[in-house]
Amino acid sequence: PHGFNLKGYETVFKDPLLIRSYGNTILYVIGNTVLTLFFTALTAYPLSIPGFRLKIPVTVFLTIPMFVSGGPIPTYMLMRNMGLINSVWVMMLPFCVGAYNVILFRTFFTGIPAALREAAIIDGASEVTVLFRIIFPLSKAIFATIGLFTLVAKWNDWFSALIYLNRESMYPLQMILRKI
Repeated sequence: PHGFNLKGYETVFKDPLLIRSYGNTILYVIGNTVLTLFFTALTAYPLSIPGFRLKIPVTVFLTIPMFVSGGPIPTYMLMRNMGLINSVWVMMLPFCVGAYNVILFRTFFTGIPAALREAAIIDGASEVTVLFRIIFPLSKAIFATIGLFTLVAKWNDWFSALIYLNRESMYPLQMILRKI
């Protein structure tokens, strides 16, 4: 008699839209996290190699948007012109490669002894082999850190869905909770 009164709430958990939005959220979170880790690592690796000719121009190109961004209206127009509005990709692709994360990855990769890379190259390994068989396995800590940051940020992201999604069937859980 003195417990919680859950009358009326049991129907909320049976709502198919709520269940679907939960699945959408899991898809968006996992997809965005995997894409972010993969593309950020691929961007940062060449920047960590001594003698890479485009290191300074690419770093400047990545750093400027940290201080000056176009804002939400040009970003929306870009997503619309690319045909991403009301698609799964609009919740996963934008902002996959952030300058801050690239700098963190590059700094971590720079801390890995260059002798490992050089020895692999001497043994005939390509840069792709070095990246996937030496650098990535030694970088579990940075992958876990950036992965956790990305996962939490995407889980809490409701604003992207508010801007880019018009169909309720594609809403993440946060939009349904906001609606409730």
